[in-house]
Amino acid sequence: MEQPAKHLSNSELGRVIGLTASAASYIRSGQRLPSHVVQRALVDELGADWDSLNAALMKAQLGDRSEFAALMRQLTAVEAVAEKP
Repeated sequence: MEQPAKHLSNSELGRVIGLTASAASYIRSGQRLPSHVVQRALVDELGADWDSLNAALMKAQLGDRSEFAALMRQLTAVEAVAEKP
């Protein structure tokens, strides 16, 4: 049986990419786009692919932030630990 997806909290994401939990929340949702420094952290720390990240950011700059938000959901997914019965 497949475990439901678990995602890094905003605090955990912020710690990983060098931001506050609040700033991480804005970036995760696509309300704000990441700086070049944060983009580098997304690649180095979360394993984002530069090409996919850049394509999503270009669409986001043109007004469609859905692809970037989906990429962030993918990057912040972590394996859920099964609960003991």
